[in-house]
Amino acid sequence: MITMEAPSGRREDLECQTNAGKYLGTLIGAAPDNLCWDSIHHLQGHVRCAGREIIVIAARDDLHHALVVTLEDWQRIRVASGSERVEMLRACAIESHARLLEALGDS
Repeated sequence: MITMEAPSGRREDLECQTNAGKYLGTLIGAAPDNLCWDSIHHLQGHVRCAGREIIVIAARDDLHHALVVTLEDWQRIRVASGSERVEMLRACAIESHARLLEALGDS
């Protein structure tokens, strides 16, 4: 029997998704019940929160944690140039409940 193992230090998609869901739950205050994962980009999840779409990108290894951003920010990040993208990832990352509430309040 052949088994597919992730390279050393890397996790399988399901474990990455599970960890990202837990991280998102800490930001929301409860486990998200409507988190769905993209069938093409397996580590990209989508969840509706207070009427807004939130994107969660699961981390592949233990050196990183999930990235959480609004859909609008994610769309801008995806088309940004390399150095601009890094700056936007830092600026747009939702890393606390307070920041999540702030992001959800933006129209």
